[in-house]
Amino acid sequence: MPGAEYLIRPSSHDGWLAIRANSLAEVLIPRGYSVEPGAGFGDLHLQGSGFEVSFADEDPGWYVGFDGDISRVNTDEFVAQVARQVQESTGTSTEWVRVT
Repeated sequence: MPGAEYLIRPSSHDGWLAIRANSLAEVLIPRGYSVEPGAGFGDLHLQGSGFEVSFADEDPGWYVGFDGDISRVNTDEFVAQVARQVQESTGTSTEWVRVT
């Protein structure tokens, strides 16, 4: 079970946050964080120092799940940065919510 789960969605609650497959890493790897793409669950899986992050394109937005030792990661700020980058990429206003 993930240590924290989030959803990044359009703030209008309408439409999709479409990101081209060849742009996933560029858009979903948050600037300022030391994470690298790796093998694992989802459309994009990231490896950090002692933790992993999975992204999955789901209705109504992007699911973000953290696993491992997240005690030294501000997961809210991590997801907020990703949401800003998704907004920049798609031109659609975003919001994020913590699911667990």
